[in-house]
Amino acid sequence: MLVCALDMRKKADKARSSQLTGGEGFTYEDVVAAYFLAALLREEAALGQPGYVARVAVQQNRQGEPMDDVIVDSEAAGERNRLSVQVKRSVTISKANDDFNQIIANAVATRAKTEFRPSLDRYGFIARAVTDGRFQSLLRIIDRAKASPTGAEFANRFRPASESSKEDIVLRDELRTLIHPADADAEADFYRHFVAHRLDGFEPGGDRFADLSNRLGAISANGEGPGLAEILCRQVRIGEGAAKVWTRPSLIADLRSLHALVVAPSYVEDIRIVVELARDAVADIRSDIGGVTIPRDGLVERAEQTATANVFSNISGLPGCGKSAPLQVASDVVATTY
Repeated sequence: MLVCALDMRKKADKARSSQLTGGEGFTYEDVVAAYFLAALLREEAALGQPGYVARVAVQQNRQGEPMDDVIVDSEAAGERNRLSVQVKRSVTISKANDDFNQIIANAVATRAKTEFRPSLDRYGFIARAVTDGRFQSLLRIIDRAKASPTGAEFANRFRPASESSKEDIVLRDELRTLIHPADADAEADFYRHFVAHRLDGFEPGGDRFADLSNRLGAISANGEGPGLAEILCRQVRIGEGAAKVWTRPSLIADLRSLHALVVAPSYVEDIRIVVELARDAVADIRSDIGGVTIPRDGLVERAEQTATANVFSNISGLPGCGKSAPLQVASDVVATTY
């Protein structure tokens, strides 16, 4: 009966909500995952992660991930960091709440994995709504763990007449019965890797949805940020059923036939430099022979067709046969078209 009740609760939590993304019917989890996909697409940082997002996965429980809703990998200083989170529309921080119990149990299981990397990997939850008083107490417990180099110092912060309030002490004692730490060092270490984020404002007209739309509009060929946000949400919903994993190349491939994109902000300067180098190189090419210009329309057309059909194209031939002239004409066409 308990398993059945939890399953029904989980299904209710994932029920479609017309309050998100213009009534399309995406869940809060869909929109949060789309938020991380936007960071992946723009190759930038996202909430709770250092560096830039390099990989996003959803529903990875069958791949051995206890915190399975959304898993985000980021690259920073040559290291790969991982954030594994449960996503909930609402969280009540209490031992009596089944959802919160499951979050803590999954966090403990994630921390216990042999491949877990201390200081690089994190786990926790993202919620649209959280009971405020206890949420602030939880955040203070996390901050005190990070500020304490040892478990003993962490425990001292919760002694009577210490810096911790009575509410913080009560919550810490309650959570210890869920975490079951071996000692104060293990308890402090658990909190150092735990993240708790309240992420609201994703409803149409909300500040975070507006920011998401603006960021996506900057890489949309037609500036249609809300439309691209909706496409990302739809990709998440489809991907959830297949335990989808995205990298930036695979995400771009998924979007290729759905929405035209422009260069991501992180590559704008690089592309500008490449364009300048290409223009300088083409400017040195002569298309005439002693003042006589020979039409090469057929060769130019073939060059354009080949370049359109392939990622990389090469014009080859003997020296002096006229390889550069069609390249110059084709580049002039591209420069005036784009």
